[in-house]
Amino acid sequence: MSDPAIRAMTPGDWPRVWPFFADIVAAGETYTYPLDLTSEQARELWSKPPPGATVVLEEDGEVLG
Repeated sequence: MSDPAIRAMTPGDWPRVWPFFADIVAAGETYTYPLDLTSEQARELWSKPPPGATVVLEEDGEVLG
């Protein structure tokens, strides 16, 4: 088991982020995003191009957050 690492999110990470992102938004307790967001709409809202940054927490090849 490797230590968790925070790293820059890559375009290939989105399919692993979307499932938990969608669950969080659907719960309606944290973010004020529309509940009917598509994956593409959510990625545009969540991912920030340079000079902004979007990061993920990864452990053993699994994106945790």
